[in-house]
Amino acid sequence: MLIDRRQLIAGGMALFGGAMLGVPRRAAAQVGAPRRLLVVFAQGGWDPVVALDPKEARPGLDVQPGTVRMAGGIDYFDADGTDGAVRRYFERHSDVSAVVRGVTVRSISHPSCIKRILTGTASAQNPDLGAITAHVHAAGMPMPYMVLGATAFSGPYAASTGRLGTANQLVTLLDPRKAFPPPGEGLPAPRFVPGDDDDAAIRDWLRGRAERMAAERGRHGSNRRKLEAWRTSLENSRRLRAYSDGMGTATLAIRFEDQIALALTMLQEEVCWAASVDTGFAWDSHQRNDITQAVNHRMLFEGLNALVDALKQTPSPGGGMLIDDTAVAVVSEMGRTPTLNAEEGKDHWQTTSALLIGSGLESDRVYGGSTDGDGGVALESVPVDFATGRPDPGGQLVESSAFVAGLLRWVGVDPAPYLPGAGVFAPFVA
Repeated sequence: MLIDRRQLIAGGMALFGGAMLGVPRRAAAQVGAPRRLLVVFAQGGWDPVVALDPKEARPGLDVQPGTVRMAGGIDYFDADGTDGAVRRYFERHSDVSAVVRGVTVRSISHPSCIKRILTGTASAQNPDLGAITAHVHAAGMPMPYMVLGATAFSGPYAASTGRLGTANQLVTLLDPRKAFPPPGEGLPAPRFVPGDDDDAAIRDWLRGRAERMAAERGRHGSNRRKLEAWRTSLENSRRLRAYSDGMGTATLAIRFEDQIALALTMLQEEVCWAASVDTGFAWDSHQRNDITQAVNHRMLFEGLNALVDALKQTPSPGGGMLIDDTAVAVVSEMGRTPTLNAEEGKDHWQTTSALLIGSGLESDRVYGGSTDGDGGVALESVPVDFATGRPDPGGQLVESSAFVAGLLRWVGVDPAPYLPGAGVFAPFVA
């Protein structure tokens, strides 16, 4: 007699997502060593010349006050308004960093550019690089892909993804007590909310039920697989509940530094394989570009400095430190125009840069490039030799599809099934 799925989810509020949490999948073809992935997203469009793509000011190219500096093989811009945060980062961590310049997203629309820089495609139905990485390497983890920021694309791998998003829905699933407002505020309080003892009793009852069903008709075949998945999801739900306090409260997104801390803990404790965080800063600087971008870059690089310090000091489940088997991609969906507008802001621009951090990286180097405005328009992508990563008139532009394909190769995933026909820009992969 086959076990019906509805029999397994009797009393299902206590098991808040068994099908979501427990079923492993066959891994796709891998390229190189699997690496954990953390995506840091600066949503809104940063100005590359403030840090990652240093330029000299000239007619047709507005650059705020600052100094072009070198750290190892990486040249960067130390804008005065960043109070040295960018300089401190590269002086301390250029050994595990690489910069990619001149990535073109071929759009100036936020929704379109976000899809292209995260998925490598123009479709919101396709999974982003975090969802793909988690699905390939760790679909059986409690929460393979943990989205702590506001934006991600799960595509067909939604069952492997947990999202806080802007409304922080996941925390109410982990702890129902956080889903209800206090009495007299909004909806009426429920008559009964399970406490810790109640949760433990429910879990014990569910485990006992699974054991009885296994003894009666779950020893072989499909029934056995379903019950194994059921038991796995019970354990996964228990492990995930331990993180609910760090996820804040319903309707409120958590701060950038708290997202990073939670992501590192979940990666280190093998609750997730990939995570995505969002700075939460207002990068879309159509007014007062220099002030906005300088402040945002200061906060971003202060956070990145703390992040990489932690990666270098946190033990990895695989041995060594997290920095030894983790890849960090710091990206924004677009750049800003070369010149200021009438409101001292900069508008949308299709060329952006990225910062890569971690293991398996040919670090302390710059890849790609953009024009400096000498004889033409500044901040346009230039052709690049995909083998070396150096500008080459006979090369190709670094399209967002090729960039994302290269990131997938970096984390040990064959990009071909996900981005068929795309070039692969991966000179930064060791």
